[in-house]
Amino acid sequence: MKGRFFRLVFFTITILVGLAMGIILGWTISPVTNRNTDLTSLHIDYKTDYVLMIAERHHQDGNVSLALDHLGYLGNIPPLVILENVVDHAERIHYAPEDMRLMYDLAAAIQIKLDE
Repeated sequence: MKGRFFRLVFFTITILVGLAMGIILGWTISPVTNRNTDLTSLHIDYKTDYVLMIAERHHQDGNVSLALDHLGYLGNIPPLVILENVVDHAERIHYAPEDMRLMYDLAAAIQIKLDE
């Protein structure tokens, strides 16, 4: 019984010391620094998800100008080039057909808007 009690006390103290050291390390010695990054630094997976969210929003409200504004956050690349890159990536990693359709519809709507 005594051995079990001492193991439990030792375990509890070890957990508390580790937690305290983690907090001290994370908050004082090596805190995370905030960086002002933009969407251009996103990995292609996240850019594809971002474009899918724009396509879903466009499907709901039909606002092509708003979609173009949001695509502009991905850099000074023409929107159709962005869409081509992310759709190609989405096809390679087998996005759902409904998601692909939304992105194709967005690309078609942008093409129509740019041709006006």
